[in-house]
Amino acid sequence: MEENRPVAELQEEISKTIKELQVFYKNNPPVDVEIEKLKLIATALQYLEEKQRAFPKTYIPTDKGLDMFGNEIVIREYQRMRGGIITMFEKAECYGSPRDAINYWLNKRGRRKAFGEFVGFVYGEYPSPDSNSAAARVNFVFTMQEPHIEARKKHKKNLTKKKIKKWEYERYLKRNTIRSFLCP
Repeated sequence: MEENRPVAELQEEISKTIKELQVFYKNNPPVDVEIEKLKLIATALQYLEEKQRAFPKTYIPTDKGLDMFGNEIVIREYQRMRGGIITMFEKAECYGSPRDAINYWLNKRGRRKAFGEFVGFVYGEYPSPDSNSAAARVNFVFTMQEPHIEARKKHKKNLTKKKIKKWEYERYLKRNTIRSFLCP
């Protein structure tokens, strides 16, 4: 039914909706205008990325080596790459889904400090997710190593190695003075 309506009617309806939104935001301005602009840009980029990819799918070799004559050879398979928008933060970057990345960065306490300041959006190539993995998952990579994050990872790995759950350690073993239960 909506497809049969003339284009002029649709444009008129859209312009009316935009005017209503302008009046609404004029009467009820958001608390932080910069964050609202950033969310809007991220949503627009996500829409563009879903409609048409920035780059065609390409393949790059994952491991290269040299043969006896000094020629470069591929040892393993080629990895499929996908072009898209990379959301850049001071200490991390997110591949694909700019709207999800910005919301993830904004809405959980402590994320802004963990990721650092927002730098911008960049078009680039990144490894394409497998068909087995969830496509909607936000894929973050930390570009800077920080001591407290590395210490937390090491502590968790050590607990896993000793087959101790985190809540067990916090509840029962933290104040225990027995040497075998202490984890660095």
